[in-house]
Amino acid sequence: MKFGSTQVRHRVKTDSRYQPAPKSRLQRQLTYFHDGTDPILIASNHGGPKHPQRYYNLKAHPDCQFGDEKFGATEVTDPGEYARLYGLAEDVYAGYSDYRAKTAPIGRHIPMFRLTPR
Repeated sequence: MKFGSTQVRHRVKTDSRYQPAPKSRLQRQLTYFHDGTDPILIASNHGGPKHPQRYYNLKAHPDCQFGDEKFGATEVTDPGEYARLYGLAEDVYAGYSDYRAKTAPIGRHIPMFRLTPR
């Protein structure tokens, strides 16, 4: 079942040891959609050969702030759930189909995260 699939821009903050600047918080704009009430983030990096920095930040520091709310980020690893969510992502933004086509030949799996309230 599809819930509130909308493409919008928002910011995610997480503690980051990878940030080169002296700030201890990192903010990035990204596209996301909701599955029920949970925001779903996609680490597509526009179909590039490497994961975006946000992927490594959320893996290392899953406690994050998204908008004004605090969440825990969990990578979607179940194949069935991943396929369902990626289908929703493609409904939100058709470019995700292109990104997957670009990454498949090099064996890069595009990660997704589910954010759950803390």
